[in-house]
Amino acid sequence: MNEEDFLQMIMTERMQMHYQRYREQHPVRPEQLQEDKRIEQAYERLLEHLDAEDQKLLREYVNAITADIAKENELFYQAGVRDGINLDRLVKELKDNR
Repeated sequence: MNEEDFLQMIMTERMQMHYQRYREQHPVRPEQLQEDKRIEQAYERLLEHLDAEDQKLLREYVNAITADIAKENELFYQAGVRDGINLDRLVKELKDNR
């Protein structure tokens, strides 16, 4: 495992930890679950009115948007981790130069 793979593994584990902690502190409310279910059902009804090719295109579009959002979130998280590491190094350097 190289350094980049190791960093990726650590960040993935940390993101999962933070998400789990967030869900524990902010459980999904029943009304939100109900709204999510309503939206999903509406999406499925919409798909039923499309032919197979259009269904496939719409699903691919939704999957692509979801993947883009996930990648963007991951990039911001990684940038934050790198900023934190750089800030830690800078503070240590400033302390050492006193």
